[in-house]
Order: sequence, then structure tokens, then C-alpha cells
Amino acid sequence: MDDAGIQRLRRLVEAQREMTYDPVKFQISDAEFHDAICRAGGNPLLADFLHKMYSFGLEFRRRGFWRRAPCH
Repeated sequence: MDDAGIQRLRRLVEAQREMTYDPVKFQISDAEFHDAICRAGGNPLLADFLHKMYSFGLEFRRRGFWRRAPCH
């Protein structure tokens, strides 16, 4: 991974520190982080697998969030 890629990972980690209150935003950022690592390692198959797993997890979190959200 080149310097620009490492800087991108650092920015994502910094942003994630501010997202602990929002599990959906955190998971989207976390997926981007891991996708960048997989693609930099030259493993598109693993990146595609992770994308599918994160998509499944994101849908699960969204459903859980909306079930807990207060009604207005």
C-alpha cells in the first residue's frame, strides 16, 4: 500500500472514533477501511466477500436501530 493509501486508512480510523454513537455510520466506514486493505493486497475475491458480509450486517443493524428508535 502506498503512502496515500495509508493516509486514507488513518483518516478512516480517526473518523471512526467520532462515530461510536452511530453503529450504521461506523460500519460503513469500517467496511471502506477493510475494503481498502483487501484491494491494496491484491485480493478482490476477499474484498467482494467482505462487501457481501458488511451489506448483510448493515441491513441487520438498520433493522435493529429502527426497532429501538423512539416513536414521535
